[in-house]
Amino acid sequence: MLAGLHTAASALSAGVKVAAVNAHNVANVNTPGYKSSYAALSEMATGGVKVSSILRNSSQGSIRSTGQPYDLAIIGKGNFELNDGLGPLYTRNGVFSRDYAGNITDPLGRVLFRDTPYDVSIGEDGTIYNQNNPIGRIQLYDGTGAPIAQTAQHIVSGWLEMSNVSILNEIVDQILYQRAFEANARSVRTMNENLGTIINMVR
Repeated sequence: MLAGLHTAASALSAGVKVAAVNAHNVANVNTPGYKSSYAALSEMATGGVKVSSILRNSSQGSIRSTGQPYDLAIIGKGNFELNDGLGPLYTRNGVFSRDYAGNITDPLGRVLFRDTPYDVSIGEDGTIYNQNNPIGRIQLYDGTGAPIAQTAQHIVSGWLEMSNVSILNEIVDQILYQRAFEANARSVRTMNENLGTIINMVR
């Protein structure tokens, strides 16, 4: 019975973590460039289950036209490199604008490209043009921060990659997690009551 109690308790603990991952996905369903995550479960040596790792779904999100020239979407692999003054940050969220100093920045003021004049266009290879003259290039980076060749992937201006979260799948998963949590909670309650009965009998 104690082994069963441990198994059910571990399932409850894992369920809380899985539900947190699910809730984070749902909260970011409208965040451009967001990649959903999922919890990988594994069996414990002592019995029961645990969350062994949190994995990311790196599939391409849908592409939506915004008409804003500084909005950028990556088709294929890669990340934008931003600088907040403390070091580089990497993201696929392509919501950008030109600030008063001429820098292309995200909504938090993190810089993608500096000293940009008015009237620029951005090519699919990341090259920034001013009146058809190239003035620089937006480089893409992999997950470790290493530059990647922009041959199999490209950048499109005036579009955003949306979150790859499937709200339908997340809702179904939420229901399954809730049912599993309730079943394990009932098991814990039942075993706790049975243990209490046994202890009273011994007395």
